Order: sequence, then structure tokens, then C-alpha cells
Amino acid sequence: MAITINNPLLLAMALLVSSLVIFQAGYLFRGFDSVLEVTSSKTEFKEVPHVQIEKSNEIKEAEFLRDDYLPPGFPKKPLDVKELAMCDPGGRINTLRDVWVCPSDPSCLKCSSLTVNMFTRLVKAFRFGDMVAQRVNYFKNRFGNRKTVIVISVNYGQLFLLLNWLCSLSLLGLDINDFGLIVPTDVESSALLDRIGIKHLSTDWTRNYQIEKRYTGIATGIQHVQINNVVLLTANELLDAGYNVVLHDVDIVWKVNVLEYLEQTGVYFDIVGMFAPFVGAKYPLNTGLIYLRNTARTKVFMKSTENAAAVKFISDQELFNMVLRSLHFEQVRRQVLPESRFYKYNGRRSQPPSNDMYLYHAVGAHKMGSMKFHHQWLFNISCPYYDKDVDDYSAKNTRNNHS
Repeated sequence: MAITINNPLLLAMALLVSSLVIFQAGYLFRGFDSVLEVTSSKTEFKEVPHVQIEKSNEIKEAEFLRDDYLPPGFPKKPLDVKELAMCDPGGRINTLRDVWVCPSDPSCLKCSSLTVNMFTRLVKAFRFGDMVAQRVNYFKNRFGNRKTVIVISVNYGQLFLLLNWLCSLSLLGLDINDFGLIVPTDVESSALLDRIGIKHLSTDWTRNYQIEKRYTGIATGIQHVQINNVVLLTANELLDAGYNVVLHDVDIVWKVNVLEYLEQTGVYFDIVGMFAPFVGAKYPLNTGLIYLRNTARTKVFMKSTENAAAVKFISDQELFNMVLRSLHFEQVRRQVLPESRFYKYNGRRSQPPSNDMYLYHAVGAHKMGSMKFHHQWLFNISCPYYDKDVDDYSAKNTRNNHS
């Protein structure tokens, strides 16, 4: 039965629709023919030509995926404290401005003479003469083509926590000497590590800068500040030597080979870390476990963080996150690790660790007590790394832990 359309407007619309249908059908059949080729034995899939997009002068095809790529607007070199303006009341920093206050100087330098002096002396001692070249040779000779190195710094007072972590590695059949770089900050901890067969960096630099060997259980004491600065300096040297780096606290227990997980997860990011559920400058990453992939973006960020450490007050986590959240480094690709797998306990959290936990991190002052409460304290005579002298010393000199 024929349909007659008398309205010219409706007739035009009908012709337009029919034309589109015919065109689309032809396009689909042509596309189908270009994708599938039926043979007597099997159906083969052929590559479909990609739509060609005009390339801009700044961003070439897949350029953003390269490790050496610095996106438009990203700093081309590390920023100094004046460029970072950590105390700028004008809001150039994308975080709480009431954390570091220096009304007369946006760089914080005029209000940080003590920390600037301490950090300058530490850097001078740690990188005196050819010490950097010696350490780079040590990295290459020891780690070779390994992709990732874990760096931990420790004084004698913290050794009981480090050894507890080593006990967890032993249960997993892992050897810290394969992938870990221990940086002792005093000759006593160096001697103990030698005694139990743990490779470590030389303490030659401590002849010109001494960090107190006692640990009180408080993570924000002056000695702890400088221990974290040593980690920062060492991490940047490892990045320059071509390695991915894991910043790792001593108050941690592994339940699985965390390094494998970090390397697999971190392949798409510059920085991966534990979540810090704070409102303020300590958000979003907990610096107890940070994976740094060796990219140009990571290097510029980390060297800028090192420059900012001169005006750091106490918290390395504050420092790290304030630089990370600054407007300069918004394009750093970062990822938070799942809390259920990477568990933190500070004594105020009622939720127990899950059965699928990969890692346990005791934050706060009551570290040993927290670990014992959750059955994560492994430093005992059954552990191959147990040392009675370290155990006795920590019991006498570390408050809030032996509960």
C-alpha cells in the first residue's frame, strides 16, 4: 500500500531520514567488511584504522605517557623555597595557610633560621666531598638492574621496630639485602646491622653531623625530623641513579610481598602511597609508605620537596603533602592505596585489620603496644633477627611502647 504525503515539510523530513538510514547502513556494512574477513577455516580480526587527530605543537600523540614528559605548566626544574612560597598568605599554596605562618616572608626563610641551619649542616655533611659519587657506585654495584629500592633510615633507638619488620620479611621468605637500603644514623646501629648480616650505607657522614641515637616513641622529635631528612636526601640520589624508590617507615609489618604490589600498581602513576585521612596539610598521603616511580615529574617534585625541607618545622608528612598539593604540582599523577589492604592503627581506631591486609602500620606513639594488640609483634627469640641488647635497650629508653 502506497503512502502519500501532501505536506511539503513532512515530505522533506521523510526524504532526509531515509537518506540518513541508507547512508548509515552503507557505512555499517563497509565498516563490518573492514573488520571481519571470513575464510574457510576461521574468522580473522583486522585492525581498524584510527581516526586521525591533528597534533598540537605542545602535546604529541601518547606523549603524556612518557616517563620524561613534563606537561604544559609543570615546573621544568626543581623549585626553591622562594618559588614554592610555602608561607604565602596570598593563597598560592593549595592547602591550609595556617600551618606554616611567616607574615613577613612568603618563603618562610626569615621565620625558620633554626631549621634552615640544621638542614644546611646535614646536607653539607651527607654530601661532603665525593660521598654522593661513592654512594651512586654502591647503588649500582649492589642493586644493578633492579627496578625498585626501598630506603629506610634508622637510629639505634628505633632498631627494635626495624628488626620487627625484618622478622615479618623472614616469615615471607624475603631477604632485605635483595631490595632494601638501610641508612643508619649512628655507629651503634651500623655495628648492630653488621652483626646480624644486614647491608647498609656507610656512616662516614656522621663524623660531621650527629643525630641522637635515642628514640622516645614520639615521631616528631628533633632527631626524627633529621632521620626523615636523611631518607629524603637518599631517595633523590637513588632517583638520579635511575631507580624507583619506596619511602618506608620502620614501624611496619608485611603480610605479603608489598614490593610486587607497588610495582604493579605504580606503573600508571608517579606517586602511590598510603592514605592519610586528615583535614589539612597532612592529607592525602601518609609518608610511612610512598612509592616513587622514576619519572621526570617525580624527580622535579622530589627535589623541590628537598629544597622545601630547609623550612620544615617538624612533620615530613606535612612537608610532602604541602608541596604535592601546591598549585605547581597538581599534575603529578598520584594514587592512594586501599585502606583495607594497607592498614594503619593509631590507638583511636576501633575497626580491626581485615583478613586480606597486605601491610600493618603502627602510627602514633604506642607502636609496640598497637602491634601486640593486633598480634603483629614478631621480634622475639624465634625470629632470626632477634637481638637481646636491642630489646633491652628499647625497654629502658623507649616510652609508651612496652605495654
